[in-house]
Amino acid sequence: MKKLNIISVLSLEQVWNKYYKDRFIKKFKEYKLVVPFSEDRVYNTFKLMMLRDPTYKEDKMGKYGKWIAEILLKYDKMDWNRLAEDSYKFTDYLKLFDKLKKEGVITGGGADINSYKSINELYKFLKYWIKKNIKTKEDMKKEKFKKEIKVLYEDSNWLILQPKSFEASCFYGSDTNWCTAKDSAMGKGYYKSYTKDGPLTIIIHKKRRKY
Repeated sequence: MKKLNIISVLSLEQVWNKYYKDRFIKKFKEYKLVVPFSEDRVYNTFKLMMLRDPTYKEDKMGKYGKWIAEILLKYDKMDWNRLAEDSYKFTDYLKLFDKLKKEGVITGGGADINSYKSINELYKFLKYWIKKNIKTKEDMKKEKFKKEIKVLYEDSNWLILQPKSFEASCFYGSDTNWCTAKDSAMGKGYYKSYTKDGPLTIIIHKKRRKY
């Protein structure tokens, strides 16, 4: 029987209270990181860093949240003082790491996030892909389907588009249960049916969900 990952079913606040509250408060008091001190300010810092995990979703710790928390607990005072300007690295590096892992580019021990003992270790491992700017399969698909969509609106959070082909509908509707995004003859039939009287419009929240 597969062992239940209890963290995955708890809310972020429950995870905080059960596993991290005392440890983070001790660290913040030791380094005098927030003045005046308050537990709420410590929790807010913790939550902001959990949001740096690209797999964070709907108030649940993402699959890299535990790793982020443990890295932060190893930080010295200088590291903490640099966190505001360095926190973006967690999102950027983890997003690339997760993408490469999903596509099978990195495997074995290198695919275990816990094998990296710091954000710098993770950077050193990813440096090849970061510096060479190597495109993953998903990046190449995005470039391909850019020609097959009409973008109605886009900002840092939202993307509203109209697919011009069934294939583009499948790509931008991936990870949903939409009938127009099923890569099958039936899905293609639904797409033709829905678009015969006008274009299909897809609304995507880049950090949350698709509509």
